[in-house]
Amino acid sequence: MSGRQTRERQRGGALDFQQSLQRCRGGVQDSDMLADLKRQLEPHREGLTRIRCLALGKFHDEAPARWQLALLLELVDYLGPGVQCSVYDPAFTAEELAFVEQLGEQWSVDEQSPWSTELSDQVLFFLPHAPLSLSESVVEAEQPRLWLANQLVQHTDRYTKAQLFEKYPLISKLVSYLDSGSKAGTASNDGFSTFVPKRSRRQRRNKAVFTEPNIDYGSVRSYFTGCAVLTDFCGGELLRDKPWLNAFSDLALHRIELGVGQAGDTANSI
Repeated sequence: MSGRQTRERQRGGALDFQQSLQRCRGGVQDSDMLADLKRQLEPHREGLTRIRCLALGKFHDEAPARWQLALLLELVDYLGPGVQCSVYDPAFTAEELAFVEQLGEQWSVDEQSPWSTELSDQVLFFLPHAPLSLSESVVEAEQPRLWLANQLVQHTDRYTKAQLFEKYPLISKLVSYLDSGSKAGTASNDGFSTFVPKRSRRQRRNKAVFTEPNIDYGSVRSYFTGCAVLTDFCGGELLRDKPWLNAFSDLALHRIELGVGQAGDTANSI
């Protein structure tokens, strides 16, 4: 293949990608999912000046990752001019890196967060389908407050409480708040309604078969004192049977809550 043919093929591939991305953005723009997400973010919108997106995937070639990129771009537009966006995925190829670079100086590719944890209340974290190992390390190192990712209870349902506590103690502690219902719930516009996870329902049915040991979650040192699900998109109904297939399965917006005097200036915390 000649150099000219190679350049023409590259231009054609770039055009196909841009057209596909625009179709994805159109699908996200018109979705009830995005409308619900904006409603839940609106009370925090003014204070959100940054987005940290990890585990986005190879969006140049893979359709699910392209849908996730489309949602990320819509969130950037929603938060307004000047919002900074830091992305990273070890799977990124030259095509992904080149695309991010052309988005402008507000975008960067960073394996480690470019921002201090003192600014975490200004950051929307978006981790579509991130592995639990990554989620655990990000919670520890970057201290997120608003967490758009797999619904934590559903994402950890394959573990017993003891297994989860041993392997991912911070995630385990967050899940315990959601399981307890004391500081958790699925928030709606008119307040909180009790969130009853699948694990709890199943354990009630199987009480005679297996009893989880008592876990000392207080032994896990953390910056947070609670966790709430702000939206799980109507139990996932707004995510299923859509053009994006499984790109957003089990997605939920969590609010990780702080105690008084923890993790910086709580007067400005979410």
